[in-house]
Amino acid sequence: MTRISSVRSTRTPWLVCLSAALFFYYVFFQLAMFNTISSHLMQTFNLNATSLGYLSSSYFFADALLIIPAGILLDRFSTRTIALSMMTACVISTYIFSVTHSYFLALLCRALTGAGNAFAFLTSMQLASRWLPPKRLALGIGLIITTIMLGGIVAQTPLALLTSAIGWRSAMVINATLGLFFLAFMYYQLQDYPLEYHHSATLTQNRTLFSNLKTALKSSQNWFCAGFVAFMNLPISLLGELWGVMYLTQTHHLSMTTATNITSMMFIGMIIGSPCMGWLSDKMQRRRIPMIMSAVFILAIVGLIAYINITSAILLGSLFFILGLLASAQVISYPTIAESNSLAITGTAMSTVAIFLNIVSFIAQPLFGWLIHLGWNGMKINNTPIYSAANFHLAMLLLPLAFIISLFIALKVKETYCRHKNQVSEPISELTLNELELISN
Repeated sequence: MTRISSVRSTRTPWLVCLSAALFFYYVFFQLAMFNTISSHLMQTFNLNATSLGYLSSSYFFADALLIIPAGILLDRFSTRTIALSMMTACVISTYIFSVTHSYFLALLCRALTGAGNAFAFLTSMQLASRWLPPKRLALGIGLIITTIMLGGIVAQTPLALLTSAIGWRSAMVINATLGLFFLAFMYYQLQDYPLEYHHSATLTQNRTLFSNLKTALKSSQNWFCAGFVAFMNLPISLLGELWGVMYLTQTHHLSMTTATNITSMMFIGMIIGSPCMGWLSDKMQRRRIPMIMSAVFILAIVGLIAYINITSAILLGSLFFILGLLASAQVISYPTIAESNSLAITGTAMSTVAIFLNIVSFIAQPLFGWLIHLGWNGMKINNTPIYSAANFHLAMLLLPLAFIISLFIALKVKETYCRHKNQVSEPISELTLNELELISN
């Protein structure tokens, strides 16, 4: 009996973290799926590239708006109750999205899943910090991030095949139904605290939220790191979550399946690159050098993708993989911020990164669409606008511009040599929600 209890106590933390990761997986899938169904949405709602960009970016607007309120709520109320409530709202909104013919209602549903992302991220990090021992915390967070990136992969080719077979609306109904299974798993596995858990005083009890925010915003280091994350993430936001499949099918004349296979490679690159970039930075005992090198090399890769007529799908897939690999250097910004701020305001500083990231994506997605549509000749097939390579080439200028800015920012970042500005002698057993945004979408 004791052995059975021991096995259960060993498994329970991982099951709790898995249930939170499934919540995160689900809302990230909703984000990435627009890359696959974008042409179907344009046909159904009679959209052009600009209006599609607004529809997609409402996700980021809601996420940025609620990231700090979500942290406050999760600090004060039951994590389990809030997570189950938000997951329920996301499933309902997905079902409504699958049947609505109203653009405005579709936009509201999209925004609601973006709000869910704010809660899903914080829920995952909070429960991992409560349930996993310090020596397992990095592994746990790494597995959570891997899980959500798998959501990005499933939202590409598997969703494209399903959509091709039964239509996008039926695929979204299945999507909502899968969410019900996730919700049931969460209901049975989510728990707020381990039985032996002792509530420790948070590091920020003696500081107000506004005081923390003011201190964090005054640091140029925080702004540089936030900018590096936001601009290095742009290929994921633009090509992995919305425009990549349309670009490949309309300019390279690839099939939907081939195009989604190629965009999937970017998420695989992120999955492999994130821990590798972190390991490389730790091994070198440097933060700036990997950031600078990645910004330089990614400029060359995006130039090949955007402005060289490459006909080989294998070569394109390889370039998208390298693009994701290099874009994953954004993760180095998080330990840089953690090392550059006092423990009391680290989480607040990370909140500014998350907000900056979502605001940049919120602006970039419709801006990319507007640039595509700017020189459109009016051609449509099956009520779907068809854009030329020249249209996309204009919009693609956003990417090299973003990476030039990233390079400039990386040169401005102060080297921390992988050491915290204030050394602490005792480990912190729990991360407060103002310390939980050390990893972002």
